[in-house]
Amino acid sequence: MQLRKHIRWLLPIAIAVLLVFFLKQLDYDALFEQLNRVGWKFLWILPITFVGHLLATLAWVFCFAPGNRQIGFWELFVIRLIGEGVALINPSNSVAGDTLKGVLVNKRGGHWIGNSSSITIYRLLIFVSAAVLPLLTLPFLPAHDFLQVLFAVVAIGFAAFIFSIYFSIKSEKKIVSRLIVRLSNYFWKDKLMAFAARIRLVEHDIGEFGRKFPRRLDAAFMLSLIHWLSGTFEIYLIAILLQVPLSLQQCLIIEMGMMLFRNAGSFVPGQLGFEELGSKLMTEWLLVGFSWFWLALSLLRRLRQLFWLALGMVFWLFYHLLLKKKTKKQESLTSL
Repeated sequence: MQLRKHIRWLLPIAIAVLLVFFLKQLDYDALFEQLNRVGWKFLWILPITFVGHLLATLAWVFCFAPGNRQIGFWELFVIRLIGEGVALINPSNSVAGDTLKGVLVNKRGGHWIGNSSSITIYRLLIFVSAAVLPLLTLPFLPAHDFLQVLFAVVAIGFAAFIFSIYFSIKSEKKIVSRLIVRLSNYFWKDKLMAFAARIRLVEHDIGEFGRKFPRRLDAAFMLSLIHWLSGTFEIYLIAILLQVPLSLQQCLIIEMGMMLFRNAGSFVPGQLGFEELGSKLMTEWLLVGFSWFWLALSLLRRLRQLFWLALGMVFWLFYHLLLKKKTKKQESLTSL
């Protein structure tokens, strides 16, 4: 009980420290320079990401079994936004964000296992859908280019790896957990056995959900896939605002390339440096005479991240106070 009491205070402090570290790494002079260039038109970017957040939240809604969700759509939207904000600034990335989502959802009641399973299913679908999108860029890549071959190999390899995990889990054959158990016979026995036990739970959740509610799983997957396209339209809009000649297909290539770099740097808070490197390599590969665009693109997207991060932190503060108020009210009613 004492440990839980300390965690309630330590978690916000740890997140605040990580947030300060993240904010200190940004180049604010360059950021404001690009903002002045775009002006108030920067606000046009926010509705695109808002639609992306809506689609992702709707995908999460479909990951709940009928009757298990005891929370409204907009409240789930707020919880997801809070969790994604924490994931952005935390080195453990989605692990920290999903843990916080689970804590907040479970505080609202409902079936605890059902709530946790929905987060597990949602996260797996997000990973799988992210693996599909790079394949869509292959027909649009410039021909006879070394980077084309490299990008295609990385994209196909990443997609094959993720899909093999997804389908083995969905088939309920527990192939992944069995493989991990076999590896534990050679090294890291205790750690791998514990990891295999957790993977077995994921395999059970996905397999059972897919068998009972296949249409909900398919709908969640399609929504997860479409929500990633918001990044492509965001790059396209930024290119229009800065008068850079980029086609929608080229913007898709840039976004998918940046996504691969973000995944590589998922252990770094905010993927600082990795996203910028991806932006530089992808834009300079496709554009000639616009060497400054990668910096403008990176900084404007960082500004958009700051907006949603700040909004998520504000939501968390008010949501925490609201839950505290509701808990006190319930306790007073119970005492009567």
